[in-house]
Amino acid sequence: MEKITTAIARQEHDRRPNFAYDVTYEAGFGGEITQTYAINEDISRKLRWKRDWLGRKPTGRDLVDWLEKKGCRLDSSEGPAYIQRYRNGATEEIYFRDGKLHREDGPADVWRFADGTTEERYYRDGKFLKAERPPPRTPSSTGDGAPVRPAAASQMPAEAVPV
Repeated sequence: MEKITTAIARQEHDRRPNFAYDVTYEAGFGGEITQTYAINEDISRKLRWKRDWLGRKPTGRDLVDWLEKKGCRLDSSEGPAYIQRYRNGATEEIYFRDGKLHREDGPADVWRFADGTTEERYYRDGKFLKAERPPPRTPSSTGDGAPVRPAAASQMPAEAVPV
C-alpha cells in the first residue's frame, strides 16, 4: 500500500521545463520513495486541477503514473531525481537528466548500505561508464561489529571458492 507524504512544486529559473515536481510516498516494503519530475507550466496548471472520479487529487503511484503519461521525465538539477530509503537504513540515490541516468560530477547511481559501505555506478546520457565498489570490510579491520558483506568469489583464495 502506497501513501503520499508530500507533493510540492518548486520553481527552477535556469532551465526548461521550468518546474520540478517532487512526489514522496511510502512503498510496500516499508521504505520511502521520492521522485523529482521536470514539468512545464502547462502540466503544472493541469496538476493543480487534476482530480480522480471521486474528486481527490492523485497521490503516490497514481500521481507518478499520470506524470509519466503526460511525458514528464525524471530530472533534477539540484540533486538526485530518485531517492529510495529502506527500512534498514540503506538508501539509493539516482541522478537523471531528461529521463536518462546522468551525472557530470560523480556517480549517477549511489547505494549507501546500512553497514556504511557504498556502491557507485557512473553514467553519462544513459550510457554506463563504470562501477566502483570498495573492498569488503572485515570485522578485524573495522572493529565496529557492523555487518560485513561476503567477499566476491574473485577476491577469495582459490581454495575457498565454491565449485
